[in-house]
Amino acid sequence: MRLISLDGSAVGERLIYELRDREGRVLLGAGSVLSGRHVELLRRRGYSSIPVNDPFAPDVTPEEPVRRELRQQAMALLTERIDQVESGGLPVTSAVRAVVDEILDDLVRNAALACNLLSLRSAENYLYVHSVNVCVYALMLSTALGLDRVDRKHIGIGALLHDLGMVFYKDLLTQPDALTGEQRAAIEGHTTIGFDIVRRQAEVDLRSAHVLLQHHERLDGSGYPRRLSGKQIHPWGQVVGVAEIFDTITSGRPYAQPRPAHIAIAALQEMGERQGMDRFLVRYFCERVAAYPNGTIVELATGEIGVVVAQRTGGPFRPVVRVLADRTHALISPEERLIDSATPGTTIVEVHDDYPVKMLADTPDASAM
Repeated sequence: MRLISLDGSAVGERLIYELRDREGRVLLGAGSVLSGRHVELLRRRGYSSIPVNDPFAPDVTPEEPVRRELRQQAMALLTERIDQVESGGLPVTSAVRAVVDEILDDLVRNAALACNLLSLRSAENYLYVHSVNVCVYALMLSTALGLDRVDRKHIGIGALLHDLGMVFYKDLLTQPDALTGEQRAAIEGHTTIGFDIVRRQAEVDLRSAHVLLQHHERLDGSGYPRRLSGKQIHPWGQVVGVAEIFDTITSGRPYAQPRPAHIAIAALQEMGERQGMDRFLVRYFCERVAAYPNGTIVELATGEIGVVVAQRTGGPFRPVVRVLADRTHALISPEERLIDSATPGTTIVEVHDDYPVKMLADTPDASAM
């Protein structure tokens, strides 16, 4: 499996996973061969990349600790709740609590897996996919920290609804250009709006509501809305803040391309070093996500090209790479190696998108692989 850009070169590729709209309706089924009409339809809906079959690693799929169908269920539920909030409804229901419980169960069952989520985002579903992913990452981190289950469920509710106030800024969320200073100042109000909505539900833990208010606060006082610092920020807000930053960087925005996981990890570590985020939380989080998720095409320090096929314990920078081509990019018999960032000559120096795969596919011997 590999992600490719949704352009003319995608025509003829076979879709690995089904694509759904924000209400859960299927747009294209798994196994569909993409036509020019399909590509245009998906581009109009705001998709920029899609997962397709990789002829060099057809057996490689992402290791996802939470079932794809459960995340889709959570997204559809969140869509329903947010739509009702716009007309005065309540965001937290028994169904919301139940789906958070199920996500937590999946994470506990799959605690050994690196927590990276392959999420197919469009302009129309960005808010909902992002919210579900932040919930998963926050529950992963709170589980690693050893918090009790009741507290983890409250964190999960706050994380799932952390961007609830964004429903009132949908136009700004989907605009193709970067926000102006005035627009950015306005959109910061989503934290207070979401907090005010959730805290009015008597049966919701007030700490969950504070997640909505404080997930953009930073230890050095550079965050918003209240420019809190240090211990003024509730620990749950800090947990969800770490999760939110990672997913934002790896998912991008309508006006910004998504960045690879290893870039997001480096950004979090840098924030920890300058005390914008808690270094302890950052370390625990980064140890449990894959810097190079399965299916990533990489170049080694030797110049060889390979694909990540598995993860190993001991940190985010120790994947197993199936080497496919030598330093001249000529195909070789596949060889699997454990990559160790501490060992010279075995480090990953670059992450590639489409080009090396297409280049290899043009090699005469490719069909024999």
